[in-house]
Amino acid sequence: MKTEFLSETLVKSSLAGRERRREGLVFIILLLILACSDRKAIRVYIAKNSYVVKEVLKNDTNVLDGLYQKIIDDKVVYEATYSKGVLNGISKVFFNDFVYIKEEYQNGKLNGTSSYFDYNQQLAKECIYRQGKLYEVQYNFEIDEKIKDIITFKNGSGLYVNLDLNTKNIQSIFTYKNGEKNGKFILFNKEGNIKLIGALKNDSTPINTWSYSSSFYKIDSAIVFDHSGKQINRIEFKDLSDEKFGINASSLTIENIKKLTQ
Repeated sequence: MKTEFLSETLVKSSLAGRERRREGLVFIILLLILACSDRKAIRVYIAKNSYVVKEVLKNDTNVLDGLYQKIIDDKVVYEATYSKGVLNGISKVFFNDFVYIKEEYQNGKLNGTSSYFDYNQQLAKECIYRQGKLYEVQYNFEIDEKIKDIITFKNGSGLYVNLDLNTKNIQSIFTYKNGEKNGKFILFNKEGNIKLIGALKNDSTPINTWSYSSSFYKIDSAIVFDHSGKQINRIEFKDLSDEKFGINASSLTIENIKKLTQ
């Protein structure tokens, strides 16, 4: 009788112990799952030219979630912070170990103050963005009076003149409306000659005609787009007499710009 009771007690004790171990194992597995759900993985790409990309990924997936860096010759040249695959926070571009460009992102769009520095590490330009749209531009150096006459950009609309922060030469002129590129634009080469004239809609979609110039005083060809941004024609100019501009960035006036951006 005692033997049967003892056997039954041992069996119950063994079953209870097994159940507790099972519960403990389930608890440990749950902890591991929770730990894995927040786990970060670091992925590193190495190129032959000493170019390295270091990425922080979420859950061993391809979703960027943390610090992202580009490194050349053991020096960080670019870094940004991602959240669930989207830029969020501060991004920086480095030049000779100092910050050359510093921008703020929110949900993948420029939002806040973007700061741009010259080669002397001096703050040269600041731009204010709101959800990806440009509303204010402030140059922190003296601008040539001729260029001042061209600039009409204010509260996200008007002609925005983009200057090289080191040479102070005009690089481009864009027409803005409500914080987006809407209308004609002009690009210049290093010599200050017109390189391209075109038009944009909603910041990126090309419209109307883009005219290309390979040398001063003439436009060689044009690409024609419809209002959806689809290319519908390309024109090669044989008789260039009607396509001469004779305008250099150094001789631009508000009258010239109005004519070219109409």
